[in-house]
Amino acid sequence: WVVVNQDTLKCLFNIRKNPPPPQPPPLSILCFVLDLQILDRNKSIHSVAITEGEERAGSEYFSMSKEIVDTRAFDVQPLLNNIRKDPNLQIAAVEMWQDNFWIGTSTGLLLCYHLTSKEDEKKRQFLQWSYLREVNFDSSPVTSIKVAPGQSKLFVHCGKQLFVLYIHNLERMIEPLKNIAMFCVDENWRMTLNESSPETSTFDITCISTKNVLNSYELLGKTLSPHKRFQQQHNNLQNIQAFAREDRRMVMAKAGTYFSLDLLTGKKSEITSVGSKSVTPIVKWIMNDEFLIATEVDGYALGLCISAKGEAKRAPIQWVEYPDSVAFSHPYVVAFCAGSRSLIVTNVYNQAPIQWLDCGEGHLFNNAGGGILLSGRGKLSLLRTTPFETQIHDLIVSGRVDEALELASTTLEKDMNNVDEGSKQFEDLKRKIRRIKRQAGFYHLAAKKFTAGFDLLLVSETSPDVVIDLFPLVRPDDVGGGQDNPFCPFTSINEIVETKEEEKEAHLALMKFLLGIHNTSHGATRMLVDTALVILYAVYSGDKLREFVRKEDTKCNLAKCGPVLFDANKLHALACLYVQVGQFPRALEIWKSLEEDSTIIDDDYPGVSFVIDALCAGNSPRLREIVFKNMEWILNAEPEDGVRMFTSKSNTENQQLFPATEVMKHLENFPVTKMHYLEYLIFTLHSKSEEYHTTLAMMMLDAVKRKRLEHANKVRQNLEVDTFILESLRQRFLRVLKSCKYYDVEKLMRLLEETDLHPETAVVYGRAGRHEEALHRIVYKIGDYRLAEEYCNETTEGDRHLRRHLFLLLLKVYIQPGEGNQPLMREAVAMLNSHLSDLDVIEVLKIIPDHWTMKLIENFLRKAIRSDVHYTRTTAVIKGLARSENIQLHRRVVALHQQRIPMSEEQNTSCMVCKRNLAPGGVIAPFVRYPNGVIACLHCGQDLTTCPLTGKTFTNTMM
Repeated sequence: WVVVNQDTLKCLFNIRKNPPPPQPPPLSILCFVLDLQILDRNKSIHSVAITEGEERAGSEYFSMSKEIVDTRAFDVQPLLNNIRKDPNLQIAAVEMWQDNFWIGTSTGLLLCYHLTSKEDEKKRQFLQWSYLREVNFDSSPVTSIKVAPGQSKLFVHCGKQLFVLYIHNLERMIEPLKNIAMFCVDENWRMTLNESSPETSTFDITCISTKNVLNSYELLGKTLSPHKRFQQQHNNLQNIQAFAREDRRMVMAKAGTYFSLDLLTGKKSEITSVGSKSVTPIVKWIMNDEFLIATEVDGYALGLCISAKGEAKRAPIQWVEYPDSVAFSHPYVVAFCAGSRSLIVTNVYNQAPIQWLDCGEGHLFNNAGGGILLSGRGKLSLLRTTPFETQIHDLIVSGRVDEALELASTTLEKDMNNVDEGSKQFEDLKRKIRRIKRQAGFYHLAAKKFTAGFDLLLVSETSPDVVIDLFPLVRPDDVGGGQDNPFCPFTSINEIVETKEEEKEAHLALMKFLLGIHNTSHGATRMLVDTALVILYAVYSGDKLREFVRKEDTKCNLAKCGPVLFDANKLHALACLYVQVGQFPRALEIWKSLEEDSTIIDDDYPGVSFVIDALCAGNSPRLREIVFKNMEWILNAEPEDGVRMFTSKSNTENQQLFPATEVMKHLENFPVTKMHYLEYLIFTLHSKSEEYHTTLAMMMLDAVKRKRLEHANKVRQNLEVDTFILESLRQRFLRVLKSCKYYDVEKLMRLLEETDLHPETAVVYGRAGRHEEALHRIVYKIGDYRLAEEYCNETTEGDRHLRRHLFLLLLKVYIQPGEGNQPLMREAVAMLNSHLSDLDVIEVLKIIPDHWTMKLIENFLRKAIRSDVHYTRTTAVIKGLARSENIQLHRRVVALHQQRIPMSEEQNTSCMVCKRNLAPGGVIAPFVRYPNGVIACLHCGQDLTTCPLTGKTFTNTMM
């Protein structure tokens, strides 16, 4: 049975323990969807389509679908036309290695020939043979010849004997092995052959004797001995007709049955037994852990690719008839069919028949070098493989691009994986594969397979200018179409697409390709790619265009993409590109038109905030001129955010680009922006200008008045009022009044006294030193006692004496309110007992009323006395510590003074670092002495913490 899975074709063969029935059932195929191809004698491909659940003979579903496309995988090149001109002399076996080949005849003759390659007058190459020598064994046919390349030996099977000969002179190495029915070599030698020292590589063979016993041998040098690893004999191997070996595993065949044999364990496993017994079984090793076996079921010939364990490696090959012989040359299986007198070439990877060769009679032989020889009626021909590059090129040109890529993958890429990375051969193969994929990509485009085509162009590192050249929409104006591109079958994409949908699909695929190479492109190529992307985004993907042009590294040819962006109404993107090339004035003209002209609409335009961001990030030498020229329309739209134009850079840059006096002059008509700018000058640049401080306070006061008047008008009109803006503005005003130290207090106080802005007035009173009036306003005008206490704490700024004074004033305000106000006794007592108060007890006793009881102020007195005692003790401790430190420092000074270094004209009168004289003319110049005794001049002793001679660091120094 053959079972086919939807995801991957797997061939499994039923192992029957019981004998098969007299009439074996027809081959049934169970599948979801199975598409098979069979090549008939008329060189036509038949397709099989079997649906889920159907179980019928496949012949009911054959229908001719297309004519085979004949690919030239092989050329038949004659080597010998007639051996010794003897018509009765037939070729029974052939072997070839490098430039020698050996022929075994039906009469027991072994002939050796030498091949040379020559050129004719037209420089065409041809092969010429020359006879070397021969050996005559006996009248029995030579049935098999195998070469051992590493050992330079030849195995010849003739008349139930196995001869081991030297390659060069055909002399016998040892006496022949007797009673040998057939033999095969271990094909694993192709992987294990040590090319640097082949004489150290063993060569294994396996023989089946005439008594049906299997033995293995190994050849090393001049010794052929039983295999040390596979010493176990395998008996009862009757009627074996074909077998092949790779390492320890063998695949063997007898009539209608295939099985595997493990030489190490002796385990046999049946592979399949459903084949016809009337045909000669075929077993052929084709590649690593893969064998080809041939079987026939109900007249259908199948080639099954299996592992040594019998597991299917790929889908089966189908032949129009059962082959007489089969050979393999990667990646092709060649079958000789005697009925049609032809050779059928099939790709082992996709099971597709690709070539049909008429050849008359013959037999196929695989040689040790991986080639194929064809014999027939005394003639010998070589199936010379057409170079894979030629085959791949022909497949691409004929439109079979996928087949070409698969062939490249199984040949050239496989060869590349087997050579050292970085070697010349590796780089040559890499270039070939790149050219193939590039050509395949262009032919995919020609077939309207745009995604697949551009994927190939991307992996083949195709130059973007070659691709862009094919698209008139993005092609530079000074470049023609399709020039100097031998890989591409068309000169313009307009020759390929027929509808707008196809044109869009092609351009979107181009966009994906360009994005793939965008980050790796540089210089002129980068400008070409970015220009094309901008055009494509403008036409097909506006959202991506907005993000793309915001990148700072976009390089565009504005002469090419500018008109496209204008026609597509992508004005904001055009302005962004102008900014990137340093043309700020043109960009601002566009943004100004978008802001002020209601007839011009671009949905991508985010607003004036973006313009401000662009100006803040700009570094044009004309930035000051540009900002002052365009600030009017920008500040009219965004008066608060617009201040960033003057404040976004570092403080030094801001002052150099935009001097404060000049900015203040330009902001005269923009009060909101001016206030924000003054806050920047005062709170960030820490300006001490009384003019700026006073101006800001006055402007804040005017702003609060206007906002309050606006709210009052809305209330009268019964309109909704948003108090948050007013409260935020008053908080800013309070921050200015509290933080600014240089405004004109008297001027501001006169203006505030005319208002009911009591918190603000209280702050100004405090700034003027009129604390009692400030506290009185807070307590009796505002009625916020907590605010009064905060005023006392915040105003003092850590000064305990002032703090005690302010709290005493607050107590006085509570107890002695003045005319028209009632004393606030409860608040006074609460403040006295609060942890915030820090009052002088004597002064408090002078203020409080005489009728207050001791119990009422008992808690205050306890805390106050405790606080005073704690303060006294803390002060004493601090004083003691300070005195101790003073004594220690005085002691160190005395010790340093005692470390005297006598100086005279003979010693210690020169700098120990630069040797400069410190006492020229007998007068000692100023110098530095370090604690380690080093004396240096003032120039060398500039760093008092580090000795200039030894590099030692000191925490205390003394000159």
